[in-house]
Amino acid sequence: MEINGSGGSFVTKEYKTDKAVTWQLAVETAHEMDVRIQSQDDANYLLNGTITSDEKTMLFGRHIDKLFTLSIQDIEGGIQVIVDIRKEQLEVYSFKPQNKETERFFDRLNDKLREYSKMKKCPQCGKRVEQEAKFCPQCGYAF
Repeated sequence: MEINGSGGSFVTKEYKTDKAVTWQLAVETAHEMDVRIQSQDDANYLLNGTITSDEKTMLFGRHIDKLFTLSIQDIEGGIQVIVDIRKEQLEVYSFKPQNKETERFFDRLNDKLREYSKMKKCPQCGKRVEQEAKFCPQCGYAF
């Protein structure tokens, strides 16, 4: 589901991936997007913070800070990643698209999940290595 509205964007996407791994990659994505984290609850898969938008104020041309919420929930057959990025106050009218940050977040997260799926775990040392690797570069284990 995607809601692109007045002052914000709310997006949910479903995945059939490991919840803990997806959470780790989603938090990493938030850090890369310079989200200033105010609270992070790893046990409940919930993160709140702020992000500086590319959007600028009309009067002074300053970048706008938006509230950022990330959550992962279990659903039947997988997980649901929820990202809500919005201004502190809703606007009655907005002539600019409000979904740039959520699109950027999910593009980056999807790239990370694709890369993760191309890896396997070394049974000896636990390091993640390319699927096609014949030896672990960390410990030398032969696959």
